[in-house]
Amino acid sequence: MEGVIGTTTNNEVNKRSASPLMVGEKEAAVILSSSVSALQKWRINSNGPPFLILGKRSVKYLVSDLYDFIQSRKVMSTTEWSEKQRLMSQKNPQTSTPQIKES
Repeated sequence: MEGVIGTTTNNEVNKRSASPLMVGEKEAAVILSSSVSALQKWRINSNGPPFLILGKRSVKYLVSDLYDFIQSRKVMSTTEWSEKQRLMSQKNPQTSTPQIKES
């Protein structure tokens, strides 16, 4: 199997080595096809990709973490996605939707 290193192809290795190690919020939002405000909310709720704080106002993301975050969201059906969301909310209860108690 030429061109394969584990589960990563040489082409993927070349893409990652040609890209920067870290990016800022705007670049991370572009990679994730999201918005800067979504990234900010994810940081507050602890349900987005890992990030680095490199000073008072300098938030950076490792490009490899962004790609890992994208891969972690890959599903084959909406049912599978619902189950992933349920499991993620169990790991991080503050991000789950509050339940209304019936009297």
